[in-house]
Amino acid sequence: MKTGNIVLLDPVKHNKLGVNTAKLNSTHHQVNRVYININELSNLVHEYPIFINKNSTTGQFQLNAILGFETGENLYLQHEQWNARFIPMDLLRHPFQVIFPENNPKAIGQIAINESSELLENIAHEKAEAIFDHNGNPSPYLLRIQKMITQLMSGAQLSRIALQELHQHELLMPITLDITLNNGAQTALEGFYGIDENALQQLSGAALEECHKRGYLNLCYLLLSSATHLEKLISWKSNLITPLA
Repeated sequence: MKTGNIVLLDPVKHNKLGVNTAKLNSTHHQVNRVYININELSNLVHEYPIFINKNSTTGQFQLNAILGFETGENLYLQHEQWNARFIPMDLLRHPFQVIFPENNPKAIGQIAINESSELLENIAHEKAEAIFDHNGNPSPYLLRIQKMITQLMSGAQLSRIALQELHQHELLMPITLDITLNNGAQTALEGFYGIDENALQQLSGAALEECHKRGYLNLCYLLLSSATHLEKLISWKSNLITPLA
């Protein structure tokens, strides 16, 4: 989905722009869930609760890290700092994204920039990371972003395949995340899927062997273990609210 003024990145037009990578409390970051992919799961699973949902456009399964319990609520943002060692790549890649020519989905994607992003600064700003060097070549920062976007795209494909395989083995089940805060207030996150532990334990024979060889068993156990981080988010959220009367 395109939001903001998205245009192709141009070394002439954008040579005076930089990105303030230290600004972590932008509108890009004020979300309560973020898409992640299987390539970064081994790091993120130690800090985020991760569940599955269906892409509203394609209907395909995808991985999501939960950041908060309400729309726009990111509990990992505390006092302008990110309270985790690893930040999901789909947040770090802003203000860049890949766009494809219309009516040609098989064409090679090109990197575009959101000219409306509040992360953009004049290159003279002390915290601005240059996008291009003086000769119009990609800066080291832009090269890192290009590599990250490549990883995002390849990881998205791997994630779709893995999650579809889990679905075919009937290892996914719809769940509602019922949240009770320390003051007794309740909320819920709906539309997610989790790993069916009973189905996982009953997996046997060729299906068990296939899932083991493909690394899907490890994926299941990583997702199950990540759910413990919900308690951390509940604690953070509880510290921000006042007791119920």
